Amino acid sequence: MKYVISIVLCTVAVIAQSRAADILVGPQHEVADLQSAVARANDGDRILVEPGNYLGNVSIDKSITMLPRQEGTRYTVQGRVYCGGASGKRILLSGIRVLTAVQVQSILTERLDLVIVDSYLFSFQGTQNQPLLRVELYRDSIGQASWSLGSCAIIGCRFLESNGGVLQAISIQNTSLPETNDIIGNIFQGIGDIMCAIDITNANRPFHIENNLVIGPLHFLRLTGGGLNAPMPMSTIINNTFIDTGNDGVSMLLEAGNIYYALLVKNNARIGTGPIAAITNATPSALPFVVFTNNVEGPPSSVDGSTGMPSMGSPLINAGDPDPRYMDLDLSINDAGCYGGSNSLVNYSTPQGSAVVAYMRAPRVIPQGSPVNIQAIGFDR
Repeated sequence: MKYVISIVLCTVAVIAQSRAADILVGPQHEVADLQSAVARANDGDRILVEPGNYLGNVSIDKSITMLPRQEGTRYTVQGRVYCGGASGKRILLSGIRVLTAVQVQSILTERLDLVIVDSYLFSFQGTQNQPLLRVELYRDSIGQASWSLGSCAIIGCRFLESNGGVLQAISIQNTSLPETNDIIGNIFQGIGDIMCAIDITNANRPFHIENNLVIGPLHFLRLTGGGLNAPMPMSTIINNTFIDTGNDGVSMLLEAGNIYYALLVKNNARIGTGPIAAITNATPSALPFVVFTNNVEGPPSSVDGSTGMPSMGSPLINAGDPDPRYMDLDLSINDAGCYGGSNSLVNYSTPQGSAVVAYMRAPRVIPQGSPVNIQAIGFDR
């Protein structure tokens, strides 16, 4: 059998312009602080930062790339990073440690693309209802978070929920941007009050929520308002693991109200002792558009409580859809939960600071004689 393979490689680097320049930042350079570097930069420039601690806030209102000058190092911002004045821009931050917060504090008038890779953010604070904000996070660690955005690709991140805050990690609202929303291979670990890890309101673009691990006394996903009727592109909730550590008596894999999504919910695992409401509060007329299958419940002993990895003899093993398109990485029958299928959480365990492919999208089914279109997103520091 012969296939034609078409590979599109997408990096998270900003395309260089003819007038682009590199600005070196550090105590030994002419520019010693980050805000001065931003003031000097033009759209398309790179700011290369020496390792160390940088005091004060940084306000970014240009299309720039900010990254470590030396491979494998980090630079630390003691203050806040403000991006709210960057309507119409694209900002890429790499290798940054923000010990206070990244903020999009004002309503955007034009699209803003904010890309953060291989970084640590103590907190993200976004103004509610930002339909023009596209956020892409690749292999980041995030403490307190409440992302309010219009569109996202959130891949291989760790939502740590430090300092005992309440977790509503991702909120997608009223998007007017064309991209699909991808939330894949992340770990959400919440210790706050009972909230939800992902909240989607009036989304008019498909979403794919796959191979995530959620640990904590909170609900996994809440959908409210609007949606995409069939035969619009189907949204998916596939191979996620939800470990409920709460004592409220009821946990929810999916809370849905007034939704009209063409939605596939399959191969998910819910671990806990209390009862589960798989889909609650759903408008009856919306349910014909929802396919709910091969979702598994199990006791706490079914998985490792910190990693979500199935234990020996776990009911999750080989419990997902046995269709070959969902085969595990070892080509065995698909496990339910976040380690099942080709997007297994194990794909996103590479340590920070490494050159990695953050995410690769390939079709699950390839008709004979058809091209194989593969899209890869990666970074080297």
